[in-house]
Amino acid sequence: VAKLRGHEVTLYDKGQRLGGQLILASKSPHKDGIVNFLNYFRRQVTNLGINIELNNEVTPKLIEEIKPDTVILATGLTPLIPEIPGMNTEKVFLAEEVLTGKAELGERVVVIGAGLVGCETAELLLEKGREVTILEMLDTPPGRPSRVFRLLLKRLAAKRVRMLTGVKCERLSEEGLTIINREGERHTLQADAIVLAAGGKPNQQLFQTVK
Repeated sequence: VAKLRGHEVTLYDKGQRLGGQLILASKSPHKDGIVNFLNYFRRQVTNLGINIELNNEVTPKLIEEIKPDTVILATGLTPLIPEIPGMNTEKVFLAEEVLTGKAELGERVVVIGAGLVGCETAELLLEKGREVTILEMLDTPPGRPSRVFRLLLKRLAAKRVRMLTGVKCERLSEEGLTIINREGERHTLQADAIVLAAGGKPNQQLFQTVK
């Protein structure tokens, strides 16, 4: 949009491909349309002659060197890591590591977070034959009441996914993940891997250094 309004624009990304969160979203089942959407934007920035700098992370030093008139920050989210004792192990992964195929998972997987990302990650794991349990601290899944999310929950129910709501994760140990349900009862879930999909917060690291 800035280019269409006559500005000279340079687009920086520290990754190897343009797309950010759209790349992750396109990895989920039933999200083929996002690939077309993503490719459209890639074509547009190329056709408009926007300068593209990949594998190039913007720093305060770089901004000082290039001296732009305006800096627009669209740096996305930083994943929220729940404060659960024992989570600092090799069996704990972020949802994005699962979606991008970087995680080596066993058969039994526990997904923490029943929002859109958590449920989509769970569906992907189910299609790969994993045994999945979804945990949610709230009494109901926190996703927006959109048609896409309702259909996703319906597919998960049809596949008889195990979803536990209103639970608190107490500790991860060699015995498993200990949870407390809404009745105050403790249970230990056996898991070969834990996947974190507990949401995110705005990545304001660069903003705090250049504002």
